[in-house]
Parts: sequence; structure tokens; C-alpha cells
Amino acid sequence: MKKGFTLFEILLVVAIIGIMAALVPVAYVRLFTDTSVDTAIKTYKTTVRRAQTLALSGEGGDGWGVYITTGSATIFKGGSYAGRDTSFDEVYETSGSVVVSGIQEVTFEKITG
Repeated sequence: MKKGFTLFEILLVVAIIGIMAALVPVAYVRLFTDTSVDTAIKTYKTTVRRAQTLALSGEGGDGWGVYITTGSATIFKGGSYAGRDTSFDEVYETSGSVVVSGIQEVTFEKITG
């Protein structure tokens, strides 16, 4: 009896390798996208919490806010992003592959009373 592989066995192995090679890039892209979204969400959440903390503590004697765009979140001092004091801006970069829509500006007033 001769030792070796049959044509069927070789074709079966090549087909399995081909299927695996087709699925790995899809899984990698999905993993990368999920990671980008999670990182962006954490960044946006952290910046909103920081702006809230700055406003609650009365830092700078004014309100604070966050302006969220695709690719970044900016913590600003003032009642609005348009009327802010740019010297207090803190910019946090996020993945440009995550597109932001909806509310872009969140503001917190300083505590009075």
C-alpha cells in the first residue's frame, strides 16, 4: 500500500483553509470596529463627567460643557461652545471611524445659592 494523500484529501484541506482565510478578516474588522466604538464611548462619557465635575466644583467661576464631534470631544468653559473661553479648552481625540450624530453640545451651569 502506498503512503500519501488522495486528491480528495488535498482539496478538502485547501477548501477548509480557504474558508478560514475568508472569515478571519471579517472577524478582525468587526473586532476593530467594536473596539473603536467602545473607546469613543468611554472618551465621550469621561469628558461629560469631567465637565460636570468642573461645573459642580465651581472651577473658574463659570459653567462648563462638552462639544462632541466625529473624532474629538472638547471640554470648554462657558455657557456655550460658541461663546467659550478657548484658553480653557481640553480636546480629547477619538477614532474618526465613529460618526457622531444628534446632540453635540452638553453644558453644566455652576452651582449658585
